[in-house]
Amino acid sequence: MKLGKASAQEFYWFPKTFPGKKLSVICTTPFESDCVRGITIHDFLMEGACLDFIREWRDPARREEL
Repeated sequence: MKLGKASAQEFYWFPKTFPGKKLSVICTTPFESDCVRGITIHDFLMEGACLDFIREWRDPARREEL
């Protein structure tokens, strides 16, 4: 996670260090390039894996789905 603004230029090193991989950066300034994308914390939390976790989580004390 990066606090504040970010840009694709800051991560120019990523494709050379991790060929074929993709990087998501949580920041306040959304952007997208071939292998790096900047997303807001809201967008990150609303993506599939996080939502799946929330939907599947149950409160054992209340024994009901949240």
